[in-house]
Amino acid sequence: MLYDVSYRDDNITRAINLKVGKPFSIWRRFKLKGIGSRRMVIHKISTSHKEKLHGFQDTIYSIIELRPKGIIVYINNGLQTLAWVVPFHLLTIQKARFISFHAEGQFIQYKSSYANIKSFVDKVFKMRYEALRAAS
Repeated sequence: MLYDVSYRDDNITRAINLKVGKPFSIWRRFKLKGIGSRRMVIHKISTSHKEKLHGFQDTIYSIIELRPKGIIVYINNGLQTLAWVVPFHLLTIQKARFISFHAEGQFIQYKSSYANIKSFVDKVFKMRYEALRAAS
């Protein structure tokens, strides 16, 4: 699900928290050695995501936040910020020449190689495995 989070909206915050859990506490963030990726440049983006970006620019930046039950991909295009909320059970990560995240027929492919964000992706794999194991 894609949300416009450019401005604070309590209904959107509640919906995001229901899908991927509340943000980690400060102690848990410290223990995990961070819950966010570095800022990355998007190489390709699915058509439905591209349509929601007003005034599509050439360079679009993104960061990924780790949550207890999934990830939030923040897409920044000028003054607009979109949040793509992906629960772990729908998430697929492809590690090829470029790293890409897929869910529900949507995708985001980054110009960063896997080696550049290896530590963050490893955390995502570990958290995904633990969440899916706990759910079954």
